[in-house]
Amino acid sequence: MERGRIKDLLAEQDLGASGRVDANTAAKLGKIVGARYVVLGGFIDFYGDFRIDARIVNVETTELVKVTKVSDKRDKLYGLIVNLAGSITRDVNLPPLPRQAMEQRESRQVPTEALQLYSRALVYADRGDTARAAELFNRAIEVFPEYTEAQEGLRQLKQG
Repeated sequence: MERGRIKDLLAEQDLGASGRVDANTAAKLGKIVGARYVVLGGFIDFYGDFRIDARIVNVETTELVKVTKVSDKRDKLYGLIVNLAGSITRDVNLPPLPRQAMEQRESRQVPTEALQLYSRALVYADRGDTARAAELFNRAIEVFPEYTEAQEGLRQLKQG
């Protein structure tokens, strides 16, 4: 689902700023947009030791389908994200990515600095500060020129 659509729904429901997004509200939003599952989570950075927690919520029942976490050093962030994605989707009967896409994702090593810049760009884009978001997307691309997600973020900003 596109980030912009999620942002619009959160604003409409006044949930984003209030911090009231839990399994039940996530399930309601998932139903509105026609999703079957919603993935929620968070992270902790403890002086370079990084942990990401995630859970899948069934939007029909609000049941927690799966909970998982991954941890490693901050400089291995991209690998953490790849491992988390594999862990969270394992055993939940989601269609697998095409083999070529999986191989590309597994062989790619996005530098942590580029990931951080990209994440910050998303935050600014969500807040409506498109100039700052564009600057950060561009910096992420300077660090990692093959960063297709940052390139797509820029493209979406330009489309408005």
